[in-house]
Amino acid sequence: MRNYMLLFFVLIDLFILGGLYHLGFLSYILLDTSYISYIIIVLYLLANLNMFLSDIYTENRILERIAAWIPMTLTSLGFLGTVIGIFMALFGLFAGLNFADPASVQLILGQITNGLSVAILTTIAGLSSAIMLSIKYLFHEK
Repeated sequence: MRNYMLLFFVLIDLFILGGLYHLGFLSYILLDTSYISYIIIVLYLLANLNMFLSDIYTENRILERIAAWIPMTLTSLGFLGTVIGIFMALFGLFAGLNFADPASVQLILGQITNGLSVAILTTIAGLSSAIMLSIKYLFHEK
């Protein structure tokens, strides 16, 4: 039964990834200049591998500790990305800003947009992966 649940969640992950690819969301992840979204995705994949390995190596307590640690870390990384993205948006915001020069205003607006996109992307990646992983661990408990 447990292997079927794991297969079910792998299929859900593939379905979600396919939907995100179809909607173009995965291309937005590549815009994350802080690279925190990449770390979140790698940790999520490692957590799924950990779940699979914990079925094989049932006596290993380190895998159980990792399982308890990862969803909280994913959420924390998402919020850290939010803070970094807002900092990127506001850092040096009005330094050298000349409202009469349209190029200067466009540069500042690009900086704000880039920082806010990092904030939003990392929050979405961190929270959604932590929620999915918590649900998986709930159904995967021994």
